[in-house]
Amino acid sequence: MPTVRYIVPDGPEQGREFEVLSGELFDTIRFKDDGEVRDYSRAFADRCKVMEPRPATEIGRKDDSTKPTWRLLYTFIPELNGVARVLEFGAKKYAPENWKLVPDAFNRYGEAGRRHLMDSLAGEEIDGGDKGSGEYHELSVIVCMLFRLAARRMGLK
Repeated sequence: MPTVRYIVPDGPEQGREFEVLSGELFDTIRFKDDGEVRDYSRAFADRCKVMEPRPATEIGRKDDSTKPTWRLLYTFIPELNGVARVLEFGAKKYAPENWKLVPDAFNRYGEAGRRHLMDSLAGEEIDGGDKGSGEYHELSVIVCMLFRLAARRMGLK
């Protein structure tokens, strides 16, 4: 953050540096050269304000250390596109957002996710057949887990 200095720009006190101590209608200031204390209007202090540039060694600060790092998902864009295709398949097969209306959605999508996982572990890569999405079973597992997480958040358990 830049350093704020106060220097009288003109008049008999020109060039004198001071600090602002307090004040509501008036600022109480103290001159740095001799410690003299005076009351001046707030406008006087504002007129004397000088913003010093940041030192070249100072770096900026951003408090985002506890925020998600979305760029970590970039590696998975092809897989996320697959998740979107599975969601689109379901929206066409049933209706958009239909999963929210399924009774006991939390448990039923947990079971559906386990079935897709078991099919994948048994060696069946693609959710095929007449009713399948034609996508990898793992993508359907992810979609089912997203539904469970959202159902929990929305109180649809």
